[in-house]
Amino acid sequence: MDAPHTASCLECHKTHVLFGNQIGSRAGNANLCQSCHQTGGLAPATPMTEGDQAEPWPGLPVGAVPGGTSHRWDSSCAGRVIGLGASPAEALVPGGTYAGRYPKTYTVTISTDGDVGTALFNWAGTVPGGGSGAYLLTGQNVLIESGLTLSFLNSRTNSPAFRAGDSWQVLVRPGLTPPAHPAMVNQTAGGTVVCSTCHDQHSQVNEPFDPAAPPFTGSATSGGRHFMRVNNDQDQMCAECHGSRFVTNSTAGSHPVGMLVASNAYYRPPTSLPLDKTAGRVRCSTCHQVHQSPANDGSLLRLADRAGA
Repeated sequence: MDAPHTASCLECHKTHVLFGNQIGSRAGNANLCQSCHQTGGLAPATPMTEGDQAEPWPGLPVGAVPGGTSHRWDSSCAGRVIGLGASPAEALVPGGTYAGRYPKTYTVTISTDGDVGTALFNWAGTVPGGGSGAYLLTGQNVLIESGLTLSFLNSRTNSPAFRAGDSWQVLVRPGLTPPAHPAMVNQTAGGTVVCSTCHDQHSQVNEPFDPAAPPFTGSATSGGRHFMRVNNDQDQMCAECHGSRFVTNSTAGSHPVGMLVASNAYYRPPTSLPLDKTAGRVRCSTCHQVHQSPANDGSLLRLADRAGA
């Protein structure tokens, strides 16, 4: 194992009594990582608190303020669920592939008591886009709109599992797809991206984007390489979920990536932003920082001042 994750296996792992598919001594992969990555923990230089997770504009619930300095570690490509009532967030699972044009928040509310298959629910989407539905039957993979489905899970010990007024928010964003790389697919807990989806906590061998990262010179000798799950020197991991953003022409609806920046009267190579160290091209990580971003608005920009040089 590569440092600093070289402690006793049993500090992080249990031999029995597993939590889902994560063999961890804390319930859930993210909780296990946060055990050390917190102020006062064993890794205080890289704290990962729940409040750090990005909530970017647009598509947030009405009244919510954009924020966050870190890529989320609790959401699937189908969406993120926030429980508002007595029923837990885990009682509602988004699925499918959202094909809508706009980021949105769906508010889902139980309208009639019952267990799965008898309880009814309503939904309403934020604008732009809007949309609503009323008195729909709870079940598995219930189609809402634009490819989004909802699965309801009985969560209360006693019947009825769902009671009128139970409510959730489901935040969705267009253009997201589940990772296809086998090494990443095997680390998505129930479809949810967690820390280990992108990070291999035991190996520094795979190449990071960071131009300042040292070369790999053998096991337990190359700290500061970010524990990449797969090579990411050209933002290959970003492409796994954000492939629709990997365009070479802005007419495709996104800033082009993989581009050489010519020095002329109109453009110049950036002086304070990193190009990829392999080909010297603009990538996602040229402008965005996955964790500890200076911008605290969910955009994960490397420069808090958008007008900066």
